[in-house]
Amino acid sequence: MALPERHSIQEIVGRDAENTGLHAVQKNWLKFIAGVVAGAVLGYAYYHFIGCRSGTCPLTSNPWVTTLYGTLMGGILTFPSRAKRERRGQ
Repeated sequence: MALPERHSIQEIVGRDAENTGLHAVQKNWLKFIAGVVAGAVLGYAYYHFIGCRSGTCPLTSNPWVTTLYGTLMGGILTFPSRAKRERRGQ
């Protein structure tokens, strides 16, 4: 039984991250994180400038809820999906 040929990490992964697609993956996740942070900031801004002061509005009367909602919306809108990758030809 022959042993499998050994390769170094550089041979497997490639010396240039852009050639292996790692750069594109990092770029997608950075966009996702930026979208989540922007959503959180916009959610809190919505509470601060527009939110319901009487306390009867369950979504906009609490800064934690509006910030969480903004975070979720930012994450959903910027989540890297398979359809986006296929349209770009990756």
